[in-house]
Amino acid sequence: MGQRLVAAKRNEMPPTYDDVDEASAEIFEQYRNQSWADVLKQLERAYSELVEQTQAMAEGDLVDAERFPWRDGRPLWRGIVGSGYSHPLQHLAQLYVERGERDYATQMQETATELLASLNPFARGWTRPPLGVRWQPPAWTPR
Repeated sequence: MGQRLVAAKRNEMPPTYDDVDEASAEIFEQYRNQSWADVLKQLERAYSELVEQTQAMAEGDLVDAERFPWRDGRPLWRGIVGSGYSHPLQHLAQLYVERGERDYATQMQETATELLASLNPFARGWTRPPLGVRWQPPAWTPR
């Protein structure tokens, strides 16, 4: 999303990904042999850049669904929330499912859905449960 924000700020067309799964696989291979500490440093750097770039945007640019035609009628803030929150949360929840902690993954996802709905009533469905996870009322504490 960082590259998209830079392009938006310059009124340019951002890079596109024809095959998201292919792009994800390439990114995975890029970091596969790095230490967990190095991956976390990269994650923290990327997240900080996302926050900085978001804060540098005008509010109108973030909320105007028609401002950037390449967003197909969706406001920029939704892409930021998706890339910086919802998408990583889905991966984290899947990790908990794979570790046999389905209830915790479910609670995480439900809490995230409620948070997103508080930002935008149309946000329900932005976070999806990992395969095989059932929804439960949100009552979790971060681990």
